[in-house]
Amino acid sequence: MELAAKVADNAPLTNFAVLQALPMIAEANPQTGLLMESLMATVAQSDKEAKLRIRAFLDRKTAKVKPA
Repeated sequence: MELAAKVADNAPLTNFAVLQALPMIAEANPQTGLLMESLMATVAQSDKEAKLRIRAFLDRKTAKVKPA
């Protein structure tokens, strides 16, 4: 249940990338995988929610990350 709560806190596009893109990247040849990774990172970072989260991090409005 704890893992599900953490996943639910992710941006929806991040969850999509983890479930859909990462398996494909892992199976691709290195050059294709790097390209796919770069494209997916660009898409994920262009998401409105991701921009808000990055801004909150840069403005120090989020809790510090603690080791698990």
